[in-house]
Amino acid sequence: MLVPSPATAGRGSSAPIRCFPTQRVLGAMSRFLSILIVLLLLVIAGGMVFLASWDLPAPSKTVEKVLPDERFPR
Repeated sequence: MLVPSPATAGRGSSAPIRCFPTQRVLGAMSRFLSILIVLLLLVIAGGMVFLASWDLPAPSKTVEKVLPDERFPR
């Protein structure tokens, strides 16, 4: 991949420099990580919206418990 040199970019010279293959790999990895982070944030935000809008029903079971009178002071 040929990229114009930053030193000669404004002068109209077309002296290309070569990128090393590791630079392309690092660029692909950073793009992949950026997409992964954005997807993770979208999943977290979607989960928060789901939990905020979910109408969780309250338990409707009746509980009856006998409390002894000795527990309450007079």
